[in-house]
Amino acid sequence: MRHIHNTQPDMKVLAVSSYSDRDYILGMVENGASGYITKDEAPVMLLDAIRSIINRGKKWFSPRAIKNSGLPSIEEQTLTKREVEILQQLILDRPSDQIASFLNMSVEQVEKYLTLLMRKFETDSLATLKHIANRILTRRGP
Repeated sequence: MRHIHNTQPDMKVLAVSSYSDRDYILGMVENGASGYITKDEAPVMLLDAIRSIINRGKKWFSPRAIKNSGLPSIEEQTLTKREVEILQQLILDRPSDQIASFLNMSVEQVEKYLTLLMRKFETDSLATLKHIANRILTRRGP
């Protein structure tokens, strides 16, 4: 992986491996892999992974790779800038009207984003969304 990345840095590589341990997965990612999937997951997810990497230019990691390595989930990887801003405000315990004011949005827009974020992370609880936001944004850094 390191050799491919060093000699052809624009090449997209999806690693397909029987290994699912943290160090191996992170080593591939740190050396330039665009995605990682284990062989037993490949029959079901391979096309989605390839399409995501090639067509959308996104990194793609299988559920097992995410779980074992601590990498961000697909949902976390696809957060928009505005979604991140709203999650940051949510962590600060700001109500929707304060978030709206701070981000120059309407309260209705903020509520819509919160609803979409709860759907994205499969929760119907604002408290759970706040917990998820805290975990994601802490891991992401500034």
